[in-house]
Formats: sequence, C-alpha cells, structure tokens
Amino acid sequence: MAEYELIARQTTELEEKVMELHPELNGVTASEADVRFLKKAQTLDTYGIDPHPVKVALYSWPVALCGMWIAGLFVRLSKLVSLFSV
Repeated sequence: MAEYELIARQTTELEEKVMELHPELNGVTASEADVRFLKKAQTLDTYGIDPHPVKVALYSWPVALCGMWIAGLFVRLSKLVSLFSV
C-alpha cells in the first residue's frame, strides 16, 4: 500500500489502520462510501476551512493555523480554537 500516497506525510501506522478497516467496506457502494466520508469530514474542526500555518512570535506556540471560512476568521493555537465572525 506504500505506493499509494493517501495523505501528506503518510506513515506506516496509517497504512496499517487503512488495511485493518478496509474489509469493513466490502460491499459498500461508491455513493455510500462518499456519504460516510463526508459525515466523518464534517466532524473535523477544520472542515470547510483552508488553514494556513503562521508563526506566532509573541507567544510560546511555535505555529498557529489561520484561515477564512463562511462566518469569519478561524484561528487555532495548539488545541485552542477561536472563531471570529465578521
């Protein structure tokens, strides 16, 4: 499976997890797989946002993520997420 790059910085642990979960999808239609994927993606805190890494010089965090989304500005410092409406 290593010849397929599913994500950037793909690890062997991820490949093993994919191979473990693959049999569960046997017999699932393409449209059902798409729906399952979108339902999972919607639970991610960066869903619908194109985050960009930025350096934060004033704080102890080395990198933050900033991005725009439909309701305003998205800022993530470590586990802290702030959403600013415009």
